[in-house]
Amino acid sequence: MQLVDGFTHCGFQQQFRLRRMTRIQKRLQDLAVPADKFARPSETDEITRLLQRNFDVMTENVPSCEEIRAAIQRREIFAARRDGRVVAVFWLARHGKRGEARYWLADPAYRGHGDFPGVAVYWDALRLMKGLRVVTLFVKEENAPVIKMHLANGFRFDGLEDMVFTKKGMAEDDERKD
Repeated sequence: MQLVDGFTHCGFQQQFRLRRMTRIQKRLQDLAVPADKFARPSETDEITRLLQRNFDVMTENVPSCEEIRAAIQRREIFAARRDGRVVAVFWLARHGKRGEARYWLADPAYRGHGDFPGVAVYWDALRLMKGLRVVTLFVKEENAPVIKMHLANGFRFDGLEDMVFTKKGMAEDDERKD
């Protein structure tokens, strides 16, 4: 807690706490994922806007269009579409037999309705995860429904936590330096 006290003493405010979860797969299975489940290069800008609209650029590392384009080429981003639009994404970065879930997002307008596109991309990513030895992800500690879903699919808390802080005026200071 001394570190937290030091940050708050210097004017930082804790925004949220992330907890890391890990899934260890003992028996690997290579399950095919249909090509239409992956994001398409033509959807790069749309996915970028979806992430930028729904993540706080001051507290979360929102990827650039170039990063998203490269991940799409590596077939790391799953996409759910409705009415010709991308409404949910799951980004599973792969490093050999290890994976890292970077982003999982459903457009708020499509949450809690009928077919749940956010859940659909999660199941698609899970198929690919079965071929990975270890997969890690971070989840906000207050997101109980998602934590429950991850626990039901073999993820366990591994003890690592990350606290996100911001300091009022930092963005304005950065802009003045430019």
